[in-house]
Amino acid sequence: MKRILKITALMLLTLLLIISMVSCGSSAPASDSGACGSGVTWSYDADTKALSISGNGTMNDYSAQTELPWLAMLAHAKTLTVSEGVANIGDYAFYGFTALESVNLPASVKSIGKSAFAYNSALTTINLPTTLEVIKDSAFEGCSALTVAVVPAGVTTLGANAFAYCSSVKNAAVFANVAIPDGAFYNCRSIENLTIFSGITADKVHENAFKGASKSFAEAARTDSPNTLATVTVKYVDAQGNQLAESVVEADKPYGAAYSIPSPSKDGYTADKLTVSGTVYGVDVVETVTYTPNAPAETTAPEVTEPVKEKNTASTIIAVVILGVVLVGIAVAAFVFIRMEKKNAAKTQTVRKNNTNDKKRK
Repeated sequence: MKRILKITALMLLTLLLIISMVSCGSSAPASDSGACGSGVTWSYDADTKALSISGNGTMNDYSAQTELPWLAMLAHAKTLTVSEGVANIGDYAFYGFTALESVNLPASVKSIGKSAFAYNSALTTINLPTTLEVIKDSAFEGCSALTVAVVPAGVTTLGANAFAYCSSVKNAAVFANVAIPDGAFYNCRSIENLTIFSGITADKVHENAFKGASKSFAEAARTDSPNTLATVTVKYVDAQGNQLAESVVEADKPYGAAYSIPSPSKDGYTADKLTVSGTVYGVDVVETVTYTPNAPAETTAPEVTEPVKEKNTASTIIAVVILGVVLVGIAVAAFVFIRMEKKNAAKTQTVRKNNTNDKKRK
């Protein structure tokens, strides 16, 4: 029996050791840094899960994910910030970063490499700089959570499958006068708004550019302006259209940018919209908040109420019943005890009499 207990204890200790090793191995890597190009360095903060690229120069290109110096952060990094001065994003630089949620790119970035952000399944939005010139093949392929896909006006080269399999994209736009290649928006089945620069003719669009997408080139809205910036204006008026507060103007909002503007409070009025919010897609937005007067408060005489007589609650009744039962039990027990004492006393007295009689007979 003792031997079995020892073996069981040893197995439990081994299991605990394995669990501790696995849990340690799955934790986020420690902070790290290094070089990743000519005049370009990288650093990672494990506490904030932030990956940063900085310097003045060109990032390295990589031929496979396994070559990445920050490969250990692949499943941990949530944000990527590239500093002004970095000229490009290298090939495969952030391929398959499954935890990456946001990317900030500066105006200095002119090129995004092949499969640079491919299969970043948690990436929802990315605002590309208007100074961007090159988007290589499959740059954003498989970014299944991406909701906005924009080719800025400065782009001169758009690679094949650039946004292929971006199945959650709702708003897509090509503002550059560029050829749209094979599979550029392949299987983008959620597109609701598609805008394309009017200078792009059908002969510049590959027959499979929008294959599997919910919008085709023929269904796209056309624009003559390469400017993707828009202005949001919110007006505050009463029911007659009279201005009640100064309008709020937010200018230079890029395509796909969200806005949320709270309505100011006005004494004696109620706004029909407490907050004006939405997303801009290259077109100026004008919103109106209408205020209506509050209804006068009704005054009523206070009601006279009679004092409420205290009623026995169910819990009180139950408590009384229990107390009664207890008291009866005590009384019965006392009665039985007294009866038993009397019987015992009578028996004792009888025994004594018998003993006395026996002595007399002798």
